[in-house]
Amino acid sequence: MESLRDKLKTLFAERYPGCELDLEPRPDDCLSGFLIWSGFESVDQIDRQMEVGRFLRESLSPAEYQSITFVFPFTPHEVAAMRED
Repeated sequence: MESLRDKLKTLFAERYPGCELDLEPRPDDCLSGFLIWSGFESVDQIDRQMEVGRFLRESLSPAEYQSITFVFPFTPHEVAAMRED
């Protein structure tokens, strides 16, 4: 059986080609992490979050969706700037 982490990697790779997905398990048996994709360059942060949330709700079962704490969407440029600090 495919794990939720593997399923998310497949789904995100199909929806956001070339993305980087960094997911970490949490103590509450949920997943959280970051989605890094160059296609977010001209999209406001709130619009990215809404898009990712909608995509997850449409792509996962209710139980799977409840197992996601957060997936923050960033651009490669934003991640590079955060790493510099």
